[in-house]
Amino acid sequence: MPARWVEGSCLRSLRSSLASVTGPSSRPLRWLGSIRVRILAVVVILLVVSSIGSVFLLRAVLLQRLQDEVEESLRREVEEFQLLSTGTNPETGQPFDGDLRAVFDVYFSRELPDEGESLLAFIDGELYDSRRAPDAAEADELRPTIEHWLSLERYQQGAIDTDAGTASYVALPLQGRGEDGLLVVANFPEFEREEINSAVRTQIEVQLAAMLVVSLLGLLLAGRVLRPLVSLARTAATISDTELNQRIAVTGRDEASQIAAAFNEMLSRLERTFETQRQFLHDTSHELRTPLTGSAVMPS
Repeated sequence: MPARWVEGSCLRSLRSSLASVTGPSSRPLRWLGSIRVRILAVVVILLVVSSIGSVFLLRAVLLQRLQDEVEESLRREVEEFQLLSTGTNPETGQPFDGDLRAVFDVYFSRELPDEGESLLAFIDGELYDSRRAPDAAEADELRPTIEHWLSLERYQQGAIDTDAGTASYVALPLQGRGEDGLLVVANFPEFEREEINSAVRTQIEVQLAAMLVVSLLGLLLAGRVLRPLVSLARTAATISDTELNQRIAVTGRDEASQIAAAFNEMLSRLERTFETQRQFLHDTSHELRTPLTGSAVMPS
């Protein structure tokens, strides 16, 4: 009785200590499941934050790059026109010498508008010639804006809202032989912006799919990492005064597996201690009973 009382007291203390770490023995899976949820929540939050940041950064970079390309294209068109106007007419071999109509004819015969681009040439306030890309606005769609451009007296570059959308433009007033001219190069980047937005939407869809896959893998990995702790909690709940030979299966070398291995070692030490104590009490009881038995059989 004394040995069993001591063993029971120690095991009750052990189970109480394990319960304080692993939670109530009737709910170990529920508690460990909440840890898995917390691990998964941290992973998902980090993925969401990084994904949102990368998507916004990607869109901002692409839009800025598009704007830079548009502005560079506009400057290049004006530089090409100015270089042409200061040269010679390839048809006559003579300098243009302020002949705006000849300059415009040669320019439009050579120039192809870029994507989203419209080229407009005016002489004395009237449209002389124009070229446009398929996704650019026609001259008829720009009537209110054309009035603004015709009112300019010097070179201007900027952006303006039109009936066809926001346009980045360069307007170059010209002086010819008795004529006033104007060259306008306008770019409508809405189509390119929509392409960027479509690419960003595709990126979002890909990242959502990646987050789903990573979340599932994280859930499985968390379960694998916590498996030794689940086994520890179950073993602690089933240990009795007479069953100290149970052990937790240890297959890995991670922290959770080290905890399970340390628990197994503790059970082994307790089993050896209880066995030694049990043997000691058995021997002591035997020694105490032997003199009494001997005196009981001695003759009077």
